[in-house]
Amino acid sequence: MFRYLNNDKIGNLLVFLASRCEKLCLTKALKLLYIIDETAVKETGVPVTWLNYQAWQHGPVANDIYEEIRSERHHVHAAHEISTLDFIKTDTSYNKKRKQNETFLTAKIDFNDEIFSDYEIQLFQRIIEKYGRLTSNELIELLHKEGSLWDKVVKENNLYKDFELLSGKSEHSIPLYSLNEGDIMKRMAFKSAYESLEFQEQLIS
Repeated sequence: MFRYLNNDKIGNLLVFLASRCEKLCLTKALKLLYIIDETAVKETGVPVTWLNYQAWQHGPVANDIYEEIRSERHHVHAAHEISTLDFIKTDTSYNKKRKQNETFLTAKIDFNDEIFSDYEIQLFQRIIEKYGRLTSNELIELLHKEGSLWDKVVKENNLYKDFELLSGKSEHSIPLYSLNEGDIMKRMAFKSAYESLEFQEQLIS
């Protein structure tokens, strides 16, 4: 969602994570992205990246980022090629802890903090301090906890059948905005930010 508008933010956020997490694998990066957006929505009503997260067997995944990095793919939007690969390098090697080949990320450029608010920078630092040392499996377990948004989506849609048929994937989105159903101010903040980005996107389409 609003990928062209937010590509620099997403790319630089991956740079931030890669420069602060030793041996950052793609799985861990995707979990940290989700945690950052979920926390931002809980606290302010508005996500940082506006990525669409789907409920997969191993937790929430931004599918377009996953496919883009795994396939080294660029997207074309409004006649512009965009990709997070302009910000990070990838390397595939064997992950001893997960006992499988894994894609690891390293920063290609320096982190640009000027495109983020003070709140966002502080949020990134808090998330790294709290979760940066956890392994991919530990983050997956954390996001699988009973009552988590992932857990609710999986159970409400009986996604275990999808996981069997689709090799651990599903097309069901995780509705981050639902975290603030009872908070009018945060719902209004989400709606206002969404409409602003929607308008900007229409101008460049």
